[in-house]
Amino acid sequence: MGYNARVKCAQHPNVDTNLRCGKCDKPICPKCMVYTPVGARCKACAHLKRLPMFEVTASQYALAAGLGIALTLVAGSLWALLLVAIPFVAAFVPLAAGYLVGEAISLTVNRKRSVGLQVIAGVTVLAAYVFSRMAPFIVASLASSQSPLNARMLLRLGGLIVAGTVGQPLALLFLALGIYLGVSRLR
Repeated sequence: MGYNARVKCAQHPNVDTNLRCGKCDKPICPKCMVYTPVGARCKACAHLKRLPMFEVTASQYALAAGLGIALTLVAGSLWALLLVAIPFVAAFVPLAAGYLVGEAISLTVNRKRSVGLQVIAGVTVLAAYVFSRMAPFIVASLASSQSPLNARMLLRLGGLIVAGTVGQPLALLFLALGIYLGVSRLR
């Protein structure tokens, strides 16, 4: 059998090919072939690696999650204050919160990118929104000695927040845009 004879691809046995890996001489089809500066290689010989910016360690995820919790409390508190102090500006707070959350997480993990970091940023913006709506009730409950805050009350309060938000399509739009901004900073 000559060198140019058609053989079956090593990865796809039903595909005939004339191509071979330039390093190990294994038969490869165009689907398996990886172009390198020194010629066509199989995936094993090409040593495909992820780019370092997409390699996020568990400690970086933990750091991002911890920052997300801190940002939830800070951004949620500021958001609640703006809702009371300057209501018409509060509509734009989700946009600023989304951008700042995404940028802060990106800087904290040295500009790494991953779907997990995007989820952390999106959840952080959403949690800041929920916290901003709950903060006045939590403060009022803590100030009042008659009715301590309990889990059942928090669940009822969460239901009221969801019901109140669904009735405000503009608030939902700005919240969705804020989440998008946070996520897009980590793509």
